[in-house]
Amino acid sequence: AFLRFMDWVSVNASPQRDWSDRRLPTHVFQQGILNRRAPAPGADGDRQTGLAFEYMVALCNAVDRDMWINVPHLATDDFITKLAQLIRFGSDGVNPYTNTIANPVFPPLKTNLNVFVEFSNEIWSGGFAFAQGDWAQSEANLQGITRSRFNARRFCDTWRLFQQVFAGQTSRVVRVGAVFTGNQTYSEEYLQEIATYGATLSPPQTADIVAPAIATAQVVPFMPATPQAAPTLRRLAALRPTTIALMHGPTFKGDGAAALNGLADHYAAHPQ
Repeated sequence: AFLRFMDWVSVNASPQRDWSDRRLPTHVFQQGILNRRAPAPGADGDRQTGLAFEYMVALCNAVDRDMWINVPHLATDDFITKLAQLIRFGSDGVNPYTNTIANPVFPPLKTNLNVFVEFSNEIWSGGFAFAQGDWAQSEANLQGITRSRFNARRFCDTWRLFQQVFAGQTSRVVRVGAVFTGNQTYSEEYLQEIATYGATLSPPQTADIVAPAIATAQVVPFMPATPQAAPTLRRLAALRPTTIALMHGPTFKGDGAAALNGLADHYAAHPQ
């Protein structure tokens, strides 16, 4: 199971852009306004900055739960890299360590735990409460592309930075592709851009489908697996599908064989 820190980060309309914008663990208050920066062109400023990331890591370690981090939409690549380093290596209370050290001031996420990485939250939306969507639209306009394509690229870039920091342990990074199931046009274009743009990056990026499915089933075990689950999934994988229809969700397009075999591996290792 995981803990999702959307509200602890105060990620909706967050003003955090540079690493110096974040809240430190020594701050007397762990909520409130730290930065008057507007979250989007024309938007009101004076928005909340969330808790110190160190306390989010500490809570996950204390209860032995995976960490789901929502990355502020204005965050620079340097901010995202440092956030990934803090989660993997810990911090001295101001800056993250860049490698494993003995006795860190603030310990990293335990190595048996994964980190789910989502860029912002509901960035397809807009308005006062979801100003990140208006920012995304303005950035997309500058690049001459649609908002769905811009969002897909920023998701891919964020995943890539986390994977670079987690080199040698990239399986711990779960890439969360957040779609708008109520808008088929947005979701399909978003997923197609992930497949197109993600393939140009190093390492190549695609949204995860297996890890979120496993995590959801652990929290809501709506369909207990039988001993035939793994062999059935492997037979389906042998067909090498490139499209998988998700119940109540968008269509997954990509290496369907790898996804099905990954789910089969999980059920084989955890018989019910």
